[in-house]
Amino acid sequence: MSQPKLNKFRTMDVLLPWLLEPCGTQVFVDSNYHSTAESRMLWPRTDGVCRWCPLLYVPFQGARKQVCPAASVKQCFDDVYTCERCCNVQKYGPRGDMDCWRRNKSEATRLESGTAAYEIPEEVLQRIIESAKSPAEILTLIGPEAWPTPSPKIFSYEMCCAGMVGEFVPGLAPYFHSQHQGEYFSQEKQAAQPPKEKVEICANFGGTYEDSGGGVVDVIQTDCSVLAQNSAQGWKVEGEARGVEVHLWTVVGKLREGHVQWSNQALGVIIIIIIIIIIIIIIIIIIIIIIIIIIIIIKFSSGWYHNTPRSPQSHAAYI
Repeated sequence: MSQPKLNKFRTMDVLLPWLLEPCGTQVFVDSNYHSTAESRMLWPRTDGVCRWCPLLYVPFQGARKQVCPAASVKQCFDDVYTCERCCNVQKYGPRGDMDCWRRNKSEATRLESGTAAYEIPEEVLQRIIESAKSPAEILTLIGPEAWPTPSPKIFSYEMCCAGMVGEFVPGLAPYFHSQHQGEYFSQEKQAAQPPKEKVEICANFGGTYEDSGGGVVDVIQTDCSVLAQNSAQGWKVEGEARGVEVHLWTVVGKLREGHVQWSNQALGVIIIIIIIIIIIIIIIIIIIIIIIIIIIIIKFSSGWYHNTPRSPQSHAAYI
């Protein structure tokens, strides 16, 4: 269907399960031609908003027993927010259960499809990191270290049920889709396999921070081990980073757009720029002092306190 000559049959993916439902025939439709690089390049530019229509990515369920769409992102769901609940359009409407995406968050952004999207919950981001082949790259794509938008608001039906991750963040689709492998059946195969060993991945907290309680905190990080010390307050503590969190003592800090928000409401802001500004000011002061010294030396050498020789007449008068 990704070939231009077959584009006119793409809606058949959506309708075929519904057409064959009375016959009891189960139809499995993978998201291959939505998520591969080839299909994205060949997708007609004249499609307009159709490219953002979730229905094109999630065919009708028809007679198949599996409720979750083939393109669904399994890391979005858990025992409370299940795929069967969140992606149930028959019960909750065309965007599923909105409580699954909102999760007590008020700030949202409007996607081009017209629905509201929220910041990816930390537990979902952690599951994505643990299951990725290149976990560190996930943080640069959708984590607090993402550029140009840290922690982009894309958590929605479109992301989790329709699997439209490639539309939100280019290059993100391969982390979720089992392309060319039969996604329905690969999901069942993965469920039967023993869980993989947990991979320890964490954000980089290393740097210099301004302590809201006074002084400066220097953070040295090796892998996921963290050493923080405040010379002004005279303390040093070891901890560990877990995903986008850092655990020190009994408090937990979360990395959010250049600062660390602590569970005890304290705030540590990176002050590397402030230190650089202070250094520049000190250098300017030193340069000014050197210039003043040079001027004084020049004045001394040009005649200050230099005895002017008396003429013979004045010398005779003096005698």
